[in-house]
Amino acid sequence: MEKMIPPHTSRINIIGTSGSGKTTFSRQLAKKLNFPIIEMDKLFWGPNWYWPSDEEFFGKLKNALSSEKWILDGNYTRTIPIKWEKVEVVIWLDYPFLTTLFQAIRRAIKRSITGEELWEKTGNRESFKKSFLSKDSIILWTIKTHKPVRKKYEEYMKDPKYSHIKFVRIRNHKEADRFLESVRNVNGQIEEIEVIPRFLGVGLGTHHKKSKTMNEFWSYFLQITFHEGKTERWTAREKKAQWLLENLNLKKDHAVLDLGCGDGIIDIWLSRFNCKATAVDRAGSVLNHAKNEDDTQKVDFIQSDLQLVEFPEQTFHGIFIFETLGLLKKEEDLKLLESTYKWLKKGGRIAVDCPIKPSEKNVWKKEFPSGVVHADTSFDVNTRIHELNFEFQSTTEEAFILKDSACSNYAPEAGISRYIYTQEELQKILEDIGYKVQLVPHYYGQDYFALIGIKE
Repeated sequence: MEKMIPPHTSRINIIGTSGSGKTTFSRQLAKKLNFPIIEMDKLFWGPNWYWPSDEEFFGKLKNALSSEKWILDGNYTRTIPIKWEKVEVVIWLDYPFLTTLFQAIRRAIKRSITGEELWEKTGNRESFKKSFLSKDSIILWTIKTHKPVRKKYEEYMKDPKYSHIKFVRIRNHKEADRFLESVRNVNGQIEEIEVIPRFLGVGLGTHHKKSKTMNEFWSYFLQITFHEGKTERWTAREKKAQWLLENLNLKKDHAVLDLGCGDGIIDIWLSRFNCKATAVDRAGSVLNHAKNEDDTQKVDFIQSDLQLVEFPEQTFHGIFIFETLGLLKKEEDLKLLESTYKWLKKGGRIAVDCPIKPSEKNVWKKEFPSGVVHADTSFDVNTRIHELNFEFQSTTEEAFILKDSACSNYAPEAGISRYIYTQEELQKILEDIGYKVQLVPHYYGQDYFALIGIKE
């Protein structure tokens, strides 16, 4: 199914109930694309709130739409036969009722206070009385029309009469921001826009809530299927294992624990290097795959949530937690790290890591024989929350997103959310537990930091 807005798109209509922010969004989009904007309210209203006849208004609209390229801001559904005759994309700002009502009230209060002229040379202004106390109240209009307008646009999207139109349905400000971030003007044309159905419903039937958990699909897909055919994966894991041998000071027959082992390849390498590896992960399907790949048959793979796993005191010479801290709640991370101190032998070492600063915005897709995966990730530098959202468009079933409460402790709506520790923060936690901490070069290079904690 086509997921791109055509790069040659030149005629776009922004629609939505009153208070949805059509004009603001239209101006932002017009600025990014360097397209002229046509505001229907500006075309319609004359000086002193003059109400034109349809014949007069339609004539103005036809004239305005005669150009080759435009962004049209406004509803006026009675003009659909005119405005949608040549339109290529309709973007519907379908925000929740309370959002639009709040925006309408805030806008009305602002206009009442500032007395700003709404459209140049009309003298039209909104007053508190007109906005809140009259029969023509824009607030009353917002309340009365929100539900029927939404129903009407849903019907239009399904009408074969408008099958030539690409509909983009945006349901909140976060989706709107993502959309605006994704568009560019290249040589006078729109660069292809990657539309991720998890956030943007394009056309018919693409906005949905069907989901699968990590155990149902995503763990195996992201950790196994995603990397199939990549022989360099084993080479890269070998280098990580060698990094661990050096930084954890591991020797022959030393016991080492991997918390959050994923595909288990590092542990297989450690076993090949004559270490006694124990690997823990919650994904049973991934562990079963790892067991089949373990040519040493010596790795002890354990399926368990990390906050539930237990070992006797002073069992291990080394412990490592790679790309895992921050997925649990902070108090659970602390409890796990405190447990590692008990599980380590005296002189034992722990290795932990974290990205320094993930990309603030990243959107990508990848094709597989069984379907296409779409990803949308973001990082908030203020909260230090990294959100990762995935959707899989299968060739054999309805598309589905990643939804798993165990992976979204910090952002319930995200597929995966992770708190990104700073180096100073994580170092202090380890030191407070009792570790002597060293900063060492990370095997990935500059984008991550790694800490070694020594139990003296």
